[in-house]
Amino acid sequence: MSPAFRLSAGSGGLEWPQVLALLAREARTPMGRELATATLSFERGASEGSAGASGMGGADLERLIALLQNAPPELRDDAVLRDRVAALAIEATRDALNALPADAQDRLVGLGLAGIEEYDAGKGWEKHLAPLWILSTAFYWQQGFPAGKTITVEHSYKPSVGSTAGLSFGSKEMRTGPYYEDYARKYCFDRTFLAAVDKRQKPDGNNTLMENRIEYILTTAANWAGNIRNFRLTIDKGSPDNLVSFCGEGVSKTGPTRFEMTKENFYPEEDLAIMILTPAPWAQ
Repeated sequence: MSPAFRLSAGSGGLEWPQVLALLAREARTPMGRELATATLSFERGASEGSAGASGMGGADLERLIALLQNAPPELRDDAVLRDRVAALAIEATRDALNALPADAQDRLVGLGLAGIEEYDAGKGWEKHLAPLWILSTAFYWQQGFPAGKTITVEHSYKPSVGSTAGLSFGSKEMRTGPYYEDYARKYCFDRTFLAAVDKRQKPDGNNTLMENRIEYILTTAANWAGNIRNFRLTIDKGSPDNLVSFCGEGVSKTGPTRFEMTKENFYPEEDLAIMILTPAPWAQ
């Protein structure tokens, strides 16, 4: 086989106004009207500064997710709408943690399941709990293969992307200890990459970038036997303003945002991990 992977940064899909317009069009059906009402209620709450659990409760969130599962494909598969629902779920989780009694919060912090975040959102310093547990999602499907025939298998999908509001290594003081060393080794940070990160910092020391992490398993559960005869990896960081770092040998830059690596008889010894840093919305 000759697998080739194409990974790109950026949300793609429909913009939020287009999603709302599509919802309005689909509102001609009972399910569409229910979905439009639930989603527009969230959008209205967001515009009034009450998005999250304060604008939609946990039961409403579950109802919206259930409706999306039966929504038209152009809505169900849209990255923008999925990101909005994911952000809503994260906010609901944070609000649930903050609503716990002080002793329960202390236990979660002591167990390493939650961390304390302190920040000033314009109303003075606030202290909140943030979830620290890891969510793992497995994707699979059933596939039938005809006996005695040679077939070609091609995979094409949008990978899950992990994001962080800000950088976990934004300052030189944060680049110490086992955690950072493992992080830097995983994504192969080098001096050029870190210098570019430092150049983006504001004079007051605040960073202007967000982390976007993409991983692909190459070593286990591979559907090829032996070495990969012709391996080609293409990574597009999405914008010239973005920064990218990943491990690879013989990588060449083939465009303003595109990087490629080709190998013959390639036997992967490590999984693929890509770090793409994008400008933070608050810094633009």
